[in-house]
Amino acid sequence: MSTLVELVAKNRRRPFIVCDVSPPRSGNTEALSALSSVTPDMFFVAANPGRTVRASSPSIAQWIESDIKTPALFTMVTRDMNKTAMQTTLLGAHIMGLRNLVVVKGDNFNNSGCGTDKPVEGFTPTAFIRSVRKMNNRIDFTGRSLTDPTQFCVGATLDISRKWCSEMSLADNKIRSGSDFLIAQPNFDPDGTVIALTDDMFQFTTGNTVLQIEGLGSATTGCTLVATLTKSKPSAKTKRQNRVNATVINSSRLTGSGIGATTLNDGLVYGNFAYGNRV
Repeated sequence: MSTLVELVAKNRRRPFIVCDVSPPRSGNTEALSALSSVTPDMFFVAANPGRTVRASSPSIAQWIESDIKTPALFTMVTRDMNKTAMQTTLLGAHIMGLRNLVVVKGDNFNNSGCGTDKPVEGFTPTAFIRSVRKMNNRIDFTGRSLTDPTQFCVGATLDISRKWCSEMSLADNKIRSGSDFLIAQPNFDPDGTVIALTDDMFQFTTGNTVLQIEGLGSATTGCTLVATLTKSKPSAKTKRQNRVNATVINSSRLTGSGIGATTLNDGLVYGNFAYGNRV
C-alpha cells in the first residue's frame, strides 16, 4: 500500500478523506463488514477508544487493507507500552505490510473504581516519532542496527480545540521530531450540535455511582443530555374511558318543593344542599 503522503500528493485537486474506525470489542470481524460500503481515501483505526479492551489497531488496519483493499492508518499509544514493546509492535506491523501510523499519547487513566490500569509511557510521543525515523534508518532505540530498515510514514495528531499558541508549539516539536504529517478531527463549537452517544464514551467510576461521558470533543460544558428511561418491570394496565358523564340534580332551595297537591309539585327535594347541586 502507498503511504499517506504519496496518496495526498496524487490527489491535490480534491479533499483527502480519512474515515475513523473503532476496533471491535471482540475477536471477530463481523462488525467490520459494513466498512466495505464506505469509500474514503484511507481508514484511520483508533487504539482502545474510551480506554476499553478492543482488538489491536495494527491487526484491524491489516484486515482492512487485506479485505477492503483500502489503505489504513494504525495508531500507536505511548501510554501503554515500554520502548521494547513499542518497537517490537512496529516490526510486527511492518511484516503485516502496514506503512502508515499515527502516534498519540493517550488519555490518562481514571484512578478510581475497579479495573483501573496504570500507564507505562516508555516514550513520549515526540521521542517515539524520532525513534521511528531511526528505525527507518535501520537503528533501534538501543542504538543497535536492525537487519533491515523500516519504511514507515509516521504522523501525529493536532488538537485544534486547544489553545492555539500551546498547540502550535507542540505541533512544531512533532514536526521537528520527524512527523511526516499532522491529522486533526473536525472541530465544532458547542452551538447545539447533536452528538450520538456510544457505549465506549461511558466511564463508570466510584463503585459505578458516577458516570462520565467522554469523547464530546470541545463541548465540555453547557451540554444537555437527552435520555429515554425504560421501566424495568412494566405491568399491563387497562384504562376505561367514560364518554358521557350524567349528573342528576333533584334538590331545591325552596321549602315548598316536593310532589303532591300540598307542594309546588316540582318533583324536587328541599334540603340544605351545596351550591351547584340544587335549583
